[in-house]
Amino acid sequence: MKISTLIDTNVLIDVWGPAGRETKWSASAITACRRDGALVINAIVWSELAPLIATEQALRQAVDMLKMDREFLPWEAAFLAGVTHSRYRRAGGIRERTLPDFFIGAHAVIAGHRLLTRNAARYRGYFPTSISSLRKPTRHDRHAQMIGKLKGTLDEIDEDFCIVDVHGVGYVAYCSARTLAALPQPGEAVVLFIETYVREDMLRLYGFQSVLEREWFRLLMNNVQGVGAKVALAILSTLAPTDLANAIALRDIAMVSRAPGVGKKVAERIVTELKNKAPAYAGTASGTIGLKQELGEGVASAPITDAVSALVNLGYSRDTAANAVAAALKTAGEEADASKLIRFGLKELAR
Repeated sequence: MKISTLIDTNVLIDVWGPAGRETKWSASAITACRRDGALVINAIVWSELAPLIATEQALRQAVDMLKMDREFLPWEAAFLAGVTHSRYRRAGGIRERTLPDFFIGAHAVIAGHRLLTRNAARYRGYFPTSISSLRKPTRHDRHAQMIGKLKGTLDEIDEDFCIVDVHGVGYVAYCSARTLAALPQPGEAVVLFIETYVREDMLRLYGFQSVLEREWFRLLMNNVQGVGAKVALAILSTLAPTDLANAIALRDIAMVSRAPGVGKKVAERIVTELKNKAPAYAGTASGTIGLKQELGEGVASAPITDAVSALVNLGYSRDTAANAVAAALKTAGEEADASKLIRFGLKELAR
Protein backbone atom coordinates (compact mmCIF):
# COMPACT_ATOMS: atom_id res chain seq x y z
CA MET A 1 0.00 0.00 0.00
CA LYS A 2 1.38 3.40 -1.04
CA ILE A 3 1.63 6.11 1.61
CA SER A 4 1.96 9.79 0.62
CA THR A 5 4.07 12.01 2.87
CA LEU A 6 3.80 15.74 3.55
CA ILE A 7 7.32 17.09 4.15
CA ASP A 8 7.70 19.68 6.91
CA THR A 9 9.84 22.78 6.38
CA ASN A 10 12.52 21.87 8.92
CA VAL A 11 13.40 18.64 7.07
CA LEU A 12 13.92 20.52 3.81
CA ILE A 13 16.00 23.17 5.57
CA ASP A 14 18.30 20.35 6.72
CA VAL A 15 18.75 19.24 3.11
CA TRP A 16 19.02 22.64 1.39
CA GLY A 17 20.59 24.65 4.16
CA PRO A 18 24.15 24.47 5.52
CA ALA A 19 25.50 20.95 5.80
CA GLY A 20 25.25 19.52 9.30
CA ARG A 21 24.77 16.25 11.13
CA GLU A 22 21.02 16.34 10.45
CA THR A 23 21.48 16.78 6.68
CA LYS A 24 22.29 13.15 5.94
CA TRP A 25 19.55 11.91 8.25
CA SER A 26 16.85 14.10 6.72
CA ALA A 27 17.96 13.25 3.18
CA SER A 28 17.73 9.54 4.02
CA ALA A 29 14.28 10.03 5.56
CA ILE A 30 13.02 11.75 2.41
CA THR A 31 14.42 8.92 0.28
CA ALA A 32 12.71 6.33 2.49
CA CYS A 33 9.39 8.19 2.28
CA ARG A 34 9.68 8.39 -1.51
CA ARG A 35 9.91 4.60 -1.64
CA ASP A 36 6.59 4.44 0.22
CA GLY A 37 4.74 6.85 -2.08
CA ALA A 38 4.40 10.47 -3.20
CA LEU A 39 6.13 13.39 -1.51
CA VAL A 40 4.02 16.52 -0.97
CA ILE A 41 4.51 20.12 0.17
CA ASN A 42 1.96 22.92 0.49
CA ALA A 43 2.00 26.71 0.20
CA ILE A 44 2.83 27.14 3.90
CA VAL A 45 6.05 25.16 3.53
CA TRP A 46 6.74 26.96 0.24
CA SER A 47 6.55 30.37 1.96
CA GLU A 48 8.79 29.27 4.85
CA LEU A 49 11.45 28.10 2.37
CA ALA A 50 11.44 31.42 0.47
CA PRO A 51 14.06 33.16 2.71
CA LEU A 52 16.48 30.27 2.14
CA ILE A 53 16.30 30.11 -1.67
CA ALA A 54 17.29 33.18 -3.69
CA THR A 55 14.53 33.11 -6.33
CA GLU A 56 11.16 31.46 -6.89
CA GLN A 57 12.52 29.74 -9.98
CA ALA A 58 15.38 28.24 -7.97
CA LEU A 59 12.92 27.03 -5.33
CA ARG A 60 10.72 25.48 -7.99
CA GLN A 61 13.73 23.68 -9.48
CA ALA A 62 14.82 22.40 -6.06
CA VAL A 63 11.32 21.04 -5.35
CA ASP A 64 11.16 19.42 -8.79
CA MET A 65 14.56 17.76 -8.25
CA LEU A 66 13.15 15.98 -5.19
CA LYS A 67 10.04 15.08 -7.22
CA MET A 68 7.69 16.64 -4.70
CA ASP A 69 4.09 17.48 -5.56
CA ARG A 70 2.79 20.96 -4.72
CA GLU A 71 -0.66 20.57 -3.25
CA PHE A 72 -3.28 23.17 -2.38
CA LEU A 73 -4.31 23.46 1.26
CA PRO A 74 -7.86 22.04 1.55
CA TRP A 75 -10.54 24.31 2.98
CA GLU A 76 -11.30 21.64 5.56
CA ALA A 77 -7.65 21.74 6.66
CA ALA A 78 -7.80 25.51 7.08
CA PHE A 79 -10.86 25.10 9.33
CA LEU A 80 -9.17 22.33 11.35
CA ALA A 81 -6.06 24.52 11.75
CA GLY A 82 -8.22 27.31 13.20
CA VAL A 83 -9.98 24.94 15.60
CA THR A 84 -6.62 23.50 16.68
CA HIS A 85 -5.23 26.97 17.27
CA SER A 86 -8.25 27.70 19.47
CA ARG A 87 -7.32 24.66 21.60
CA TYR A 88 -3.75 25.97 21.76
CA ARG A 89 -5.01 29.35 23.01
CA ARG A 90 -7.22 27.78 25.65
CA ALA A 91 -4.19 25.84 26.87
CA GLY A 92 -2.32 29.11 27.43
CA GLY A 93 -0.67 29.71 24.04
CA ILE A 94 0.18 33.36 23.44
CA ARG A 95 0.33 33.54 19.63
CA GLU A 96 -2.85 35.24 18.38
CA ARG A 97 -2.66 34.23 14.72
CA THR A 98 -3.03 30.63 13.59
CA LEU A 99 0.41 29.01 13.67
CA PRO A 100 1.90 27.72 10.37
CA ASP A 101 2.50 24.30 11.99
CA PHE A 102 -1.27 23.91 12.53
CA PHE A 103 -1.94 24.44 8.82
CA ILE A 104 0.72 21.84 7.95
CA GLY A 105 -0.50 19.30 10.50
CA ALA A 106 -4.17 19.81 9.59
CA HIS A 107 -3.36 19.38 5.89
CA ALA A 108 -1.71 16.01 6.64
CA VAL A 109 -4.76 14.84 8.61
CA ILE A 110 -7.44 15.96 6.12
CA ALA A 111 -5.57 14.72 3.03
CA GLY A 112 -4.50 11.44 4.65
CA HIS A 113 -0.78 12.15 4.35
CA ARG A 114 1.88 10.97 6.72
CA LEU A 115 3.80 13.97 8.09
CA LEU A 116 7.59 13.86 8.02
CA THR A 117 8.91 16.36 10.58
CA ARG A 118 11.88 16.87 12.83
CA ASN A 119 9.66 18.45 15.45
CA ALA A 120 7.28 15.57 16.13
CA ALA A 121 6.56 16.55 19.74
CA ARG A 122 4.96 19.84 18.68
CA TYR A 123 2.59 18.12 16.26
CA ARG A 124 1.83 14.96 18.21
CA GLY A 125 -0.26 16.70 20.86
CA TYR A 126 -2.69 17.95 18.18
CA PHE A 127 -2.37 15.48 15.28
CA PRO A 128 -1.19 12.20 16.84
CA THR A 129 -2.08 9.82 14.02
CA SER A 130 -0.15 11.39 11.14
CA ILE A 131 3.37 11.84 12.48
CA SER A 132 6.49 10.13 11.17
CA SER A 133 8.77 10.85 14.11
CA LEU A 134 12.41 11.86 13.87
CA ARG A 135 14.76 12.20 16.80
CA LYS A 136 15.15 15.74 18.11
CA PRO A 137 18.55 17.23 17.17
CA THR A 138 20.97 17.72 20.02
CA ARG A 139 22.55 21.03 20.97
CA HIS A 140 25.73 19.85 19.24
CA ASP A 141 23.78 19.13 16.05
CA ARG A 142 22.36 22.64 15.99
CA HIS A 143 25.81 24.19 16.34
CA ALA A 144 27.13 21.90 13.59
CA GLN A 145 24.72 23.50 11.13
CA MET A 146 26.10 27.02 11.52
CA ILE A 147 27.69 28.93 8.64
CA GLY A 148 30.50 31.19 9.85
CA LYS A 149 31.72 32.72 6.59
CA LEU A 150 30.76 32.96 2.93
CA LYS A 151 33.44 33.40 0.27
CA GLY A 152 32.26 33.63 -3.30
CA THR A 153 30.97 36.01 -5.96
CA LEU A 154 28.59 38.85 -5.20
CA ASP A 155 25.49 38.11 -7.25
CA GLU A 156 23.05 40.85 -6.19
CA ILE A 157 22.60 43.73 -3.74
CA ASP A 158 19.12 44.66 -2.54
CA GLU A 159 17.77 47.14 0.01
CA ASP A 160 18.57 45.05 3.09
CA PHE A 161 20.28 41.91 1.80
CA CYS A 162 22.73 40.60 -0.74
CA ILE A 163 23.13 37.29 -2.53
CA VAL A 164 26.51 35.55 -2.55
CA ASP A 165 27.11 32.83 -5.15
CA VAL A 166 29.22 30.04 -3.67
CA HIS A 167 29.91 27.35 -6.27
CA GLY A 168 26.55 27.90 -7.94
CA VAL A 169 24.46 28.16 -4.76
CA GLY A 170 23.04 31.61 -4.02
CA TYR A 171 23.02 32.43 -0.29
CA VAL A 172 20.80 35.30 0.90
CA ALA A 173 22.55 37.32 3.63
CA TYR A 174 20.79 40.17 5.45
CA CYS A 175 23.20 43.01 6.21
CA SER A 176 23.48 46.42 7.81
CA ALA A 177 23.42 49.42 5.48
CA ARG A 178 27.08 50.00 6.37
CA THR A 179 28.05 46.50 5.22
CA LEU A 180 25.97 46.76 2.04
CA ALA A 181 27.65 50.08 1.18
CA ALA A 182 31.10 48.50 1.59
CA LEU A 183 30.39 45.59 -0.78
CA PRO A 184 32.12 45.40 -4.17
CA GLN A 185 30.23 45.49 -7.44
CA PRO A 186 28.10 42.45 -8.43
CA GLY A 187 30.27 39.92 -10.20
CA GLU A 188 33.29 40.58 -8.00
CA ALA A 189 34.72 38.40 -5.23
CA VAL A 190 33.34 38.96 -1.74
CA VAL A 191 33.82 37.63 1.78
CA LEU A 192 31.14 37.98 4.46
CA PHE A 193 31.30 36.86 8.07
CA ILE A 194 28.02 35.15 8.86
CA GLU A 195 25.74 34.74 11.86
CA THR A 196 23.28 31.91 11.19
CA TYR A 197 19.86 32.16 12.81
CA VAL A 198 18.10 28.79 12.97
CA ARG A 199 14.61 27.98 14.19
CA GLU A 200 12.68 24.77 13.68
CA ASP A 201 10.96 26.23 10.62
CA MET A 202 13.31 28.98 9.43
CA LEU A 203 16.92 29.61 8.55
CA ARG A 204 18.30 33.12 8.00
CA LEU A 205 21.84 34.35 7.40
CA TYR A 206 23.15 37.73 8.58
CA GLY A 207 26.30 39.01 6.88
CA PHE A 208 29.00 41.38 8.18
CA GLN A 209 32.09 43.01 6.71
CA SER A 210 34.19 42.21 9.80
CA VAL A 211 34.32 39.78 12.69
CA LEU A 212 34.06 42.77 15.07
CA GLU A 213 30.75 43.87 13.52
CA ARG A 214 29.40 40.33 13.85
CA GLU A 215 30.45 40.20 17.50
CA TRP A 216 28.57 43.44 18.22
CA PHE A 217 25.49 41.99 16.49
CA ARG A 218 25.68 38.94 18.77
CA LEU A 219 26.29 41.13 21.82
CA LEU A 220 23.24 43.30 21.11
CA MET A 221 21.00 40.32 20.32
CA ASN A 222 22.00 38.18 23.28
CA ASN A 223 22.35 40.75 26.07
CA VAL A 224 19.79 43.52 25.60
CA GLN A 225 16.07 42.94 26.10
CA GLY A 226 14.01 44.32 23.23
CA VAL A 227 16.85 44.20 20.69
CA GLY A 228 16.25 41.68 17.94
CA ALA A 229 17.99 41.21 14.61
CA LYS A 230 16.20 44.12 12.93
CA VAL A 231 17.10 46.62 15.64
CA ALA A 232 20.67 45.31 15.95
CA LEU A 233 21.19 45.81 12.20
CA ALA A 234 19.67 49.30 12.42
CA ILE A 235 22.16 50.21 15.17
CA LEU A 236 25.10 48.85 13.16
CA SER A 237 23.81 50.69 10.09
CA THR A 238 23.97 53.97 12.02
CA LEU A 239 27.10 53.47 14.14
CA ALA A 240 30.38 51.76 13.29
CA PRO A 241 31.53 49.28 15.97
CA THR A 242 34.11 51.72 17.37
CA ASP A 243 31.52 54.54 17.47
CA LEU A 244 29.08 52.27 19.27
CA ALA A 245 31.77 51.30 21.78
CA ASN A 246 32.55 55.00 22.32
CA ALA A 247 28.89 55.87 22.84
CA ILE A 248 28.43 53.10 25.39
CA ALA A 249 31.64 53.96 27.25
CA LEU A 250 30.66 57.63 27.44
CA ARG A 251 27.03 56.75 28.26
CA ASP A 252 25.96 58.78 25.23
CA ILE A 253 22.31 57.72 25.07
CA ALA A 254 21.49 60.34 22.44
CA MET A 255 24.02 58.89 20.02
CA VAL A 256 22.72 55.32 20.44
CA SER A 257 19.12 56.44 20.00
CA ARG A 258 19.95 57.90 16.56
CA ALA A 259 19.39 54.44 15.10
CA PRO A 260 15.91 53.88 13.60
CA GLY A 261 13.64 51.99 15.98
CA VAL A 262 15.80 52.73 19.02
CA GLY A 263 14.01 54.95 21.51
CA LYS A 264 15.44 56.44 24.67
CA LYS A 265 14.47 53.47 26.86
CA VAL A 266 16.10 50.93 24.54
CA ALA A 267 19.20 53.13 24.22
CA GLU A 268 19.41 53.33 28.02
CA ARG A 269 19.20 49.53 28.26
CA ILE A 270 21.96 49.15 25.65
CA VAL A 271 24.27 51.54 27.51
CA THR A 272 23.50 49.95 30.89
CA GLU A 273 23.68 46.29 29.86
CA LEU A 274 26.82 46.63 27.71
CA LYS A 275 28.84 49.18 29.70
CA ASN A 276 31.19 46.53 31.08
CA LYS A 277 31.58 44.80 27.73
CA ALA A 278 32.58 47.83 25.62
CA PRO A 279 36.36 47.51 26.16
CA ALA A 280 36.35 43.83 25.18
CA TYR A 281 34.48 44.58 21.93
CA ALA A 282 36.33 47.75 20.96
CA GLY A 283 38.84 46.13 18.62
CA THR A 284 42.28 47.75 18.67
CA ALA A 285 40.98 50.77 20.63
CA SER A 286 40.31 48.90 23.87
CA GLY A 287 42.62 51.15 25.94
CA THR A 288 40.89 54.28 24.68
CA ILE A 289 37.48 52.74 25.34
CA GLY A 290 38.54 51.88 28.88
CA LEU A 291 39.43 55.51 29.54
CA LYS A 292 36.12 56.66 28.02
CA GLN A 293 34.24 54.24 30.24
CA GLU A 294 35.93 55.78 33.28
CA LEU A 295 34.89 59.22 32.05
CA GLY A 296 31.32 58.07 31.47
CA GLU A 297 31.07 56.59 34.96
CA GLY A 298 32.74 59.57 36.61
CA VAL A 299 35.67 57.60 38.04
CA ALA A 300 38.51 58.89 35.83
CA SER A 301 41.38 60.63 37.64
CA ALA A 302 41.27 64.41 38.09
CA PRO A 303 44.10 65.17 35.57
CA ILE A 304 42.35 63.14 32.87
CA THR A 305 38.95 64.67 33.58
CA ASP A 306 40.40 68.19 33.64
CA ALA A 307 42.32 67.63 30.40
CA VAL A 308 39.26 66.32 28.58
CA SER A 309 37.12 69.21 29.91
CA ALA A 310 39.73 71.73 28.77
CA LEU A 311 39.76 70.34 25.22
CA VAL A 312 35.96 70.27 25.13
CA ASN A 313 35.95 73.95 26.19
CA LEU A 314 38.23 74.66 23.23
CA GLY A 315 35.50 73.38 20.91
CA TYR A 316 36.38 69.71 20.43
CA SER A 317 33.74 67.01 20.89
CA ARG A 318 33.93 64.90 24.02
CA ASP A 319 34.72 61.83 21.94
CA THR A 320 37.56 63.60 20.08
CA ALA A 321 38.91 65.04 23.33
CA ALA A 322 38.88 61.62 24.99
CA ASN A 323 40.76 60.10 22.03
CA ALA A 324 43.39 62.84 22.21
CA VAL A 325 43.91 62.46 25.96
CA ALA A 326 44.13 58.67 25.64
CA ALA A 327 46.88 59.12 23.04
CA ALA A 328 48.58 61.74 25.25
CA LEU A 329 48.68 59.30 28.15
CA LYS A 330 50.79 56.91 26.09
CA THR A 331 53.36 59.63 25.48
CA ALA A 332 53.22 61.61 28.73
CA GLY A 333 52.73 58.66 31.06
CA GLU A 334 50.06 57.77 33.61
CA GLU A 335 51.47 60.21 36.21
CA ALA A 336 51.24 63.29 33.97
CA ASP A 337 49.33 66.28 35.31
CA ALA A 338 46.45 67.99 33.50
CA SER A 339 48.56 70.71 31.86
CA LYS A 340 50.92 68.14 30.36
CA LEU A 341 48.02 66.03 29.11
CA ILE A 342 46.43 69.09 27.53
CA ARG A 343 49.69 70.03 25.82
CA PHE A 344 50.29 66.54 24.45
CA GLY A 345 46.60 66.22 23.57
CA LEU A 346 46.73 69.39 21.46
CA LYS A 347 49.78 67.98 19.65
CA GLU A 348 47.76 64.86 18.82
CA LEU A 349 44.87 66.98 17.53
CA ALA A 350 47.23 69.06 15.38
CA ARG A 351 48.48 66.02 13.47
